[in-house]
Parts: sequence; structure tokens; C-alpha cells
Amino acid sequence: MCTVKRPINAKPPKDKNKSWRIPKQVREKQARGELTKLLVRCGKCYECKKERARNWTYKIFLEALEHEEKCFITLTYKEAPPSLIKKHLQDFIKRLRKKTGAYIKYFGAGEYGETKTQRPHYHLIVLGWTPSDLKKVHSTKSKKGHDMYFSDTVKNLWGKGRITVQRFHYNEIAYLTLYTDTNQHIDDTMEEERNMHKHNVRELKEKMQIVSLKDSSKSKQKLYRRRYQTILSRAKELREQYREKEFNVWSKGLGWDVFLRKEYWKYDLIINGFFFEIPKEFIRKVFDRKRNLPKEVVKSIYKVQKERVEIAEKQYEEITAISVMQQEREAQSRVEANKNQIRLHKRFANGF
Repeated sequence: MCTVKRPINAKPPKDKNKSWRIPKQVREKQARGELTKLLVRCGKCYECKKERARNWTYKIFLEALEHEEKCFITLTYKEAPPSLIKKHLQDFIKRLRKKTGAYIKYFGAGEYGETKTQRPHYHLIVLGWTPSDLKKVHSTKSKKGHDMYFSDTVKNLWGKGRITVQRFHYNEIAYLTLYTDTNQHIDDTMEEERNMHKHNVRELKEKMQIVSLKDSSKSKQKLYRRRYQTILSRAKELREQYREKEFNVWSKGLGWDVFLRKEYWKYDLIINGFFFEIPKEFIRKVFDRKRNLPKEVVKSIYKVQKERVEIAEKQYEEITAISVMQQEREAQSRVEANKNQIRLHKRFANGF
């Protein structure tokens, strides 16, 4: 359950046939024309990250059932740039598909190292292909004790440094899916850049006694532009220190075909003793495409969604101005704790 919920205005759905998905307390208020608010998940706390990891585990687990060959690849730099570059990972995937000609599905992540150097590197779950030239690295094992392999094919396709290949393990999915918005210092760097730029421009105008640049003399405009270029160059230096956020990339439709074809819409999953419910993205897809799907699929998912709405109605909280302020205060006190918990989970946990 999310620990940092935030209130939003609840608007009636444009399609009246979808109104049943909203708790009845909210529907009643909307019918009376009253402004209603709902507490929604933040998407960034530890609990929200865990739910996201469960959703992706469900989808990647189903997709992995379709492929006999699958592997886990790590890509690092020989000369590391200061920031992650998403295009490098995307280009590697394109070269891999072109070289192998295999039907490949993937889920990947870009992250910074846990040491002081914070070196950028990438992890990639590849479904549908395994290198044929694997050589076991006898002296090295992964942090979780898995054997590591080397591949000339993967190294040549990457072409930017060291690579390792491992057998695919389901617990890697949860590890990779936590790579979103966990590096707060990146946002702080961008905010620092904006504030410094605004301050320097304001200070320059005050020194030159400029109220409106258009109304100033040509000589003053020329001098201002010259000094402004110096400010821009300083801002550029700071921008070069900015690092892209840790991110995920994935193939479209992971697990969707298996979900329909092998009738996984009938039940939730239990993997290694952990419970995984049907992802809300799949529920949304079923309702959006209900005209093209069998009636039994739509009926089953309708029942699942109705049960979830009933639970939401039982847990519904009346939101007032006081409760909103209280929620915000509680959220602020938990933000830092949640960030640390996410980092610890990424580093040590194997389960959910």
C-alpha cells in the first residue's frame, strides 16, 4: 500500500459506461455536482516500486514461457561518459536484432554504480536469443552467486567496453524494475542550474541598470549580449555535469499474447511463493479491445475489476482540507525513508 498518497480532483469519465470503475461514494458526490477528491498512489515510494516490480514480473514471466533461449546481459564502458546515454542501449538492441535475425523481446535498465565513481552501465533481459559462443568466466560470479559468461558476439555488437552474460533468473526482473526516479540528486542538479542561471541574469541586469532590453541603447544591448554569452557558457558547464535519470526500456506487448492464448486471464499467479495479481495494464487493454476479444475473457476481467472496486469502496477515505494537509505532512516525513528503502531493496533483496 502506498505510503505517500496524494489527493487529485476526481472527474467523471467521458464514457458513462466506465463510471462503475469508480467507488460509489465518489459517483454519488459527482451526481450531486460536488467537487470530489481521491487519494492516488505516488508511484515513487517503496511500496509503489514493489507494485510496479510485481506487474513487470507477471508480464515478463508470461513472455519468458514462450522462449526457450533467454539470457541476462550487462554492458559497461571502457571509458565511461559522465551520464547514462539511453541511445547507446537502444542502438545495441537494434544491432543485436539485425545481426541475429531472431525474434527478440527485451526488458532493460540503465543505472549508475553503487561505488563512489557512480559509473553508468546497462542491464538487459533478452528473451528469444542466447549467444552461441559463451565462455565461462571461472574466476568471477555475480553478486547473487550466478555463473558469468563472456561472448565475443555480444562484445563486438556493444563495442564500448566490457560485457558479461548470465543465465536468465526471475529475481533479476524485480531488481531492474526499480530503476526509475530513484536518483533525487539529478533533479537537484537541474534545479540548481535553473536557479543559478536566473540569478546571474537578474544580477547582470541590475548591474547594467537595464529594465527593458528593447528600450536600451545599441551599445548597452551589445555589451549585455556579450556578458550574457559568458553566463550561458557557465550554464553549459553545469549542464555537462547533469546526468540522465536511471531508466527502463522494454518491448511492446510483453506477455499480452500469452495472457490471452494460454488463458492466464482466469487467475492470478504465484511465483516462488509470492502472489502476483493481473496487472491493471492488462485489465485496461481488455476493456479497450473488448469488441475483438471472446466474451468469456471480458466477463472474467469484469469480475476481477468489480472485486477491486469493492475493495476500494471499503477502503475509501473522506478527504477534507484537514486530511489533505495531514497527508502532505506525513508524506514529507516519509520521503527520505522511502528513498533509502528503495536503494537497500535494489542492493540486497531477491524477493518482493
